Amino acid sequence: NYESCQNPPPVVLHRTVTYNLTLAEYKAKVQASLDARDELDRVEVKTKAALTVRDNADEVSHDWTLKIAGAVRSDPNFGENSPLYAALGYVTKNARVSGLTRAATEPPAPTLKVAA
Repeated sequence: NYESCQNPPPVVLHRTVTYNLTLAEYKAKVQASLDARDELDRVEVKTKAALTVRDNADEVSHDWTLKIAGAVRSDPNFGENSPLYAALGYVTKNARVSGLTRAATEPPAPTLKVAA
């Protein structure tokens, strides 16, 4: 780490090539790399925060999904064998009893991606 050098030499040798650089000139040459690393650190912090927000929101979404599914399941107009119950992603009671499984006729919906 060049920061730890108290009296850095003005010349850095690399095999037979000599670079006459001061510490300030060296810092200027590597600044883009340091800036990129700082930006990645900031993005990592933001990503962790966004993941926490998402996880907390998912808990609420999951609770509401369970409530809606329970309401559909208990409603005499729908119930555990209704197309609405299946559309919520649940296996209907009749399908579970028979062991019959059907491949989805439509491809699964794409997952939502959060833009940075």
